[in-house]
Amino acid sequence: MYQDGLVHISQLANRYVSDPNTVVQVNQQVKVTVLKVDIPRKHISLSMKAVSSETTGVCFSFTSPDLYVG
Repeated sequence: MYQDGLVHISQLANRYVSDPNTVVQVNQQVKVTVLKVDIPRKHISLSMKAVSSETTGVCFSFTSPDLYVG
């Protein structure tokens, strides 16, 4: 099964981010932690800032140049 996930702008870094392009670039692989899976709505909430050296992150590629900031 293929499913997209969303890293909200507030979950990109442990600091204020006004422009996501300062943190990630297109085709950059990033480690994320899955925060929430909403099966009925087919949403996966991800966090880059929740990944630490003690946790095992999941690797994703940031492939969309279109960012949704909500």
